[in-house]
Amino acid sequence: MIDIQEGFAFCKFDPTNRMTLQRRFSTLEVTRVCTASQSHPEFPYLNDVRATQLKQLIEDFPDVLTPKLGLTNLLEYDIELIDPSPVKVPPYRLMPPKMDILRRHIRQMLDEGIITPSTSAYSSPIFLVPKGQDGFRPVVDYRALNKKIKIESVPLPDIHSCLHWFKGAKVFTSLDLNSAYHQIGLTERSKALTAFATDWNLYEYTRVPFGLATGAQVLTRLLDKVFSDIKFKFVFHYLDDLVVYSDSFEEHILHLHEVFSRLRQAGLTVNPNKVKFATPRLSFLGHIVSPEGITVDPSRTEAIKNFPPPRDVKGIARFIGMVNFFHKFIPHFAERAAPLNMLRKKGEKFAWGTEQQSAFEDLKLAIINPPILRTADFSRKFTLQTDASSVAVAAVLLQEFDGELQPIAYASRTLSHQERKFSTYELECLAVLFGLEKFRPYLEHIEFDLQTDNQALSWCLSHPRQLGRIGRWVVRLSSFKFNVQHIKGSQNFIADALSRMYDTPVDIPVCPMVLDFPMLFEDIATHQNADPVLSPIIRQLIAGEEVRGYSLMKGVLYCKSRFDVKPKVVIPAILVPALFAYFHDSPCGGHLGVRKTLWKIRQSFIWKGMDADIAGRVRACQLCGLSKPTQHAQYGMLASEVASRPMEKLFIDFVGNFPRSRSGNTHALVCVDAFTKFVWIYRND
Repeated sequence: MIDIQEGFAFCKFDPTNRMTLQRRFSTLEVTRVCTASQSHPEFPYLNDVRATQLKQLIEDFPDVLTPKLGLTNLLEYDIELIDPSPVKVPPYRLMPPKMDILRRHIRQMLDEGIITPSTSAYSSPIFLVPKGQDGFRPVVDYRALNKKIKIESVPLPDIHSCLHWFKGAKVFTSLDLNSAYHQIGLTERSKALTAFATDWNLYEYTRVPFGLATGAQVLTRLLDKVFSDIKFKFVFHYLDDLVVYSDSFEEHILHLHEVFSRLRQAGLTVNPNKVKFATPRLSFLGHIVSPEGITVDPSRTEAIKNFPPPRDVKGIARFIGMVNFFHKFIPHFAERAAPLNMLRKKGEKFAWGTEQQSAFEDLKLAIINPPILRTADFSRKFTLQTDASSVAVAAVLLQEFDGELQPIAYASRTLSHQERKFSTYELECLAVLFGLEKFRPYLEHIEFDLQTDNQALSWCLSHPRQLGRIGRWVVRLSSFKFNVQHIKGSQNFIADALSRMYDTPVDIPVCPMVLDFPMLFEDIATHQNADPVLSPIIRQLIAGEEVRGYSLMKGVLYCKSRFDVKPKVVIPAILVPALFAYFHDSPCGGHLGVRKTLWKIRQSFIWKGMDADIAGRVRACQLCGLSKPTQHAQYGMLASEVASRPMEKLFIDFVGNFPRSRSGNTHALVCVDAFTKFVWIYRND
């Protein structure tokens, strides 16, 4: 334990044994680092001796373990352009509250020497993006500049190589550089290229800015210089993340001392809030590294493990579709999936039992373990599949092995209340962004295939000048290099199933299609007997007389023409409006046109002049007239009347703008005779 106020350190198990600190430390410098170093619940090394060694190491490098920004003395980055023509994009508009936030950030970066006022011919726009619960951070949109920058060829480390060197190590420390890009200076010529505009001034970076296309390559080149002869011996770096690994704690202290010494010589600093000292387990690029070996990070398969049992036939179909994507790698797949497929049979009642649950869990385990789940191979191309539903977004990262795509990691999450209000295009774009951010360590700074709804992505990218949510999305997308491939929803089995695994079956009341008039036969018969046209026919039938086409069944009058297959109920005139309202105006009617409304009514009913009656009522419907487009013949081409003699019709117009004549005229008045085509031209004095 460290007493900041009194200036000494002691072991919490023996408070009487105190050590005086050589210098005073701030709470930020000591508390953050020591808390981080002892935060792991399985940390086995901090006995008295080891705690003293670790604290002494922290005291020896206060200029390295500090939140202050460093500046390397090993290189200055010089931006090379393919096209030297200046880039000038107008600044984005910001609302007054965000303008004040941006002013504070600009003032802070000026104080830290990260930026300086500029007179450059280049200009890129800047805006704010949310940063968790800490408010906002400024982002410069360098898309136009990035198209002109010559990309450096600096290979990123191979994950298999680094995992190989981790084997046998027992102690690990992870380090994260403070705003790593901002610790690399720019040449004078390059500073002008990074200029960005606000509403009140033009500024330029003095250090490598975030968002530059070559930032990762420059950082990798710098760290290769710093650790060139000890890389893969006891230190490994991937972008701004450093891992120090050793076989013992004593050896680990020596290795950390060497790493910190080199960082000090290079002028680099480490974020003390993100240090994790001497831990026996380390999460690194989708793997858990420990003395027991290297295992898959559980977060890679968490989305599959949390996949709930299907609640209906559609849920089973989605799950089987996802698993079937890897059926070649699952022995006896058909047999193992049989209990689930049994519930998909037509007429089979959905009854989820023990047999189905066992098959469900068995297939889930099959797709989150080898040989299906593979370790990422950075020498192969990645494929990212994404999908969105009304309640969730999902993504799966894949690579091709032996001609087949196999998963590297799965991910999904439910939508927030606000996100559920997004349009379909916005949800598809949100799914893409979720996948990119979730798998950023794999996909950043390399080219990969993105399989999604490319219409949604095209829609998002077609709004480059918008601010707010869409503007932030476009900038985040522009930092990745991908080839968009359209994939149908019916073929996007994995991401589709993951995005819909949170769906809950809902019983929705549906308006059934009813073809019978909702009125009792007794009521229809009563109105028929009161109708002056139908009542005489009914009396004749009751008297035993035959009336052609008519019949009486259970007191109701029917009529069957020679074109009808079955007799139909004859509707009295008083019931026609109510019947028409039911079959046309009601929710079941749907305001159909003349032909379809007539067909529906004619299935069961008939009355004299019904064709003309229905046609007139449909055409008189005000709602149909307002909502349905009018149909008319195509408009003809405009035709002029032909002149029959000279000077009967003249075409007159002004023409110009001509070069100014010696008399100062730039326009002329032109007259053309329609019959002879004779032309007069007059100067416009």
